[in-house]
Amino acid sequence: MSFAESEFQNDTVFNIIERDYLTLADNMCRENSDLLKAIVEEKLIPLMKRNIVFETIFNRVAFGGSYYKGTKYGSPDEFDLYLVHKFDFKKLKADLKINSSHNHFGYVKMKMNYERCDRQVTYEELKKITRFNDENKFLDQNKFRAWLEGVFIKALGTLSRDPYHGYELHHDGRTYYINHRKSGPALTIMVRHPSGRKLFDVDLVPAIEFDGIHLHSGYWVPPAARRQNTTHTGNTKSTTNSTEHKKKKRKNFGYKRYNDNKLPFMVVPKPLNKSIPNDNLYWRLCFFQNEKAMLRGEVKSVIKMMKKFRDTQDLNSMKSYVIETIFYHELENYKYHLGQFVRSSKTQLFIHGLRKLREALENGKLPYFWNERLNLFQKMSRNEVDNHANRLGSILNDIDRQIGYNKFILKKYICGTS
Repeated sequence: MSFAESEFQNDTVFNIIERDYLTLADNMCRENSDLLKAIVEEKLIPLMKRNIVFETIFNRVAFGGSYYKGTKYGSPDEFDLYLVHKFDFKKLKADLKINSSHNHFGYVKMKMNYERCDRQVTYEELKKITRFNDENKFLDQNKFRAWLEGVFIKALGTLSRDPYHGYELHHDGRTYYINHRKSGPALTIMVRHPSGRKLFDVDLVPAIEFDGIHLHSGYWVPPAARRQNTTHTGNTKSTTNSTEHKKKKRKNFGYKRYNDNKLPFMVVPKPLNKSIPNDNLYWRLCFFQNEKAMLRGEVKSVIKMMKKFRDTQDLNSMKSYVIETIFYHELENYKYHLGQFVRSSKTQLFIHGLRKLREALENGKLPYFWNERLNLFQKMSRNEVDNHANRLGSILNDIDRQIGYNKFILKKYICGTS
């Protein structure tokens, strides 16, 4: 990347678009965020803690999603909250062993470990934490999610309920109304103003957190190299060559050593694939805190701009996480020139992000940042990938042609207006 393409150094148009389309209303953000914390942390969690198992393993509420990463544009009316649990019981001394040695990259299995349990622990006490296991002691996400939903619904049941508006929750002299629905692995609660007007939706995502653990990192060697290396000919030279061949071909496909800065990671009960046997035993990895810490400088504004561009151009398959992943890779690629990279003009970074997205689409692959064996495009059809690549290529070519004399060409493609 050139950090000095003169035609992309002027951020005037970018700043206009950002001001008019991407800036969240500060007062609304503050009001909704404060109300959200009050509802969940001060009202709902204490009610849920009446369940002894929840009280034992619940750790905290973690605010997640694009809003708390600083990459959301539009209205602050959708939030993600992780209900974080930990299985590091002080009394039971039980923990979870992580198994990532399988081909479902981005997912792990977790097995309950009783080896360190105190001999004085009773069967009843142990049963409280084994209720989520299958017969082989692997943690079953269906059981865990069903249990947590039951705890949540029981907590709601203790509140008064208006037959027309929902459960009543009092805060700061006002009565707010909340309802809930099932949304994939998350429970969604809808919060309404006393007038009945919708305020925001919140996805409550179950999560289990781990500290100071490095996931397995292994090396993959192509089958041809493996066969060559295991062929015993008695020829020392051949053996040496095959070993050298192996060294050249092998590549580290394991998980990045994300935890060098001691930030924890989580797992969430996001379904893998119903066609895979025992898919309920695989939990999706979540590196939210690590990813949030990576985003800096003007990168957050650029990600928001790319999301706006995606929505305007109807590139609906480009999920927000895809756009963020483009920049996780680039922040790593430029880690030795990071200051220069993040201080580049926002327009330059925006064009760079679009170019890298086009390149990934042309290759038909965008590796998951934390383990490159997972392709984030794997659920898209080849035809869809090609169409997006061609569309993006056409737009970039038009921007390159016109940017020298028409700065508002960016607004045309980002906002649909000139």
